[in-house]
Amino acid sequence: MSTMSMTITQSALFGGNQGDVFNDINVAGWPATQNIRKISKIVVRHGEIVDNIAVTYERTGGLGPDTQSHGGAGGTRVNTINLSESEFLVGVCGQCGPVVADYGPTSIQKLQFMIVDKARGAFRVEGPFANEARTGGTPFCVVGTIMALAGRTMVVTSQDQGTQRFMQSLSFFTPSNGFD
Repeated sequence: MSTMSMTITQSALFGGNQGDVFNDINVAGWPATQNIRKISKIVVRHGEIVDNIAVTYERTGGLGPDTQSHGGAGGTRVNTINLSESEFLVGVCGQCGPVVADYGPTSIQKLQFMIVDKARGAFRVEGPFANEARTGGTPFCVVGTIMALAGRTMVVTSQDQGTQRFMQSLSFFTPSNGFD
């Protein structure tokens, strides 16, 4: 009996390098097993920046779905992206930069998701989420079947807004062989 293995590549970290680290590839029991089959749902909580991302992973081996949420409860808008059985997340683009105008810690300022439906041959784009008019940050884009996310969240405290947690940076896991 032969076993197939998949090589996973992690993108660069886009955003800041402070705050609390998260790594969703561990959902699958990495590295002993690779049980993530696909991403089936993404919920983005945002306002001026991306405050929270919750990702639901469909897993193999009879394991049920698992949702990982990162960030805080800030932001006034919540967008949900549901992916059908034949849809796959194949790209993420965004922008990172200071939380407020030209100062403050680095944050994810906006995000956009590219989704392909392999059964219908259709393509759709969701977003941008957060302040789409914001300029001056550093753009990023990762293309390939996105299997999982990693990154950092950060907590800041201010007198006028209290304590808030937000997305400071993101990184993405893709199979090295491209689309599955």
